[in-house]
Amino acid sequence: MTFLFDEQLPHLLASWLQTKGFDTLHVTALLTNEHIPDNYICERSMADERVE
Repeated sequence: MTFLFDEQLPHLLASWLQTKGFDTLHVTALLTNEHIPDNYICERSMADERVE
């Protein structure tokens, strides 16, 4: 299972899951904007087949 973490979830959680073998990506790694639109997050998670 692969995950895309929204910006309100801590980076530490994504990193910890990576150490447990899960494919995780924090949304702030995709864009450096102050706020990342929900529609972008949704589209990206569907395109990458990640659980949001």
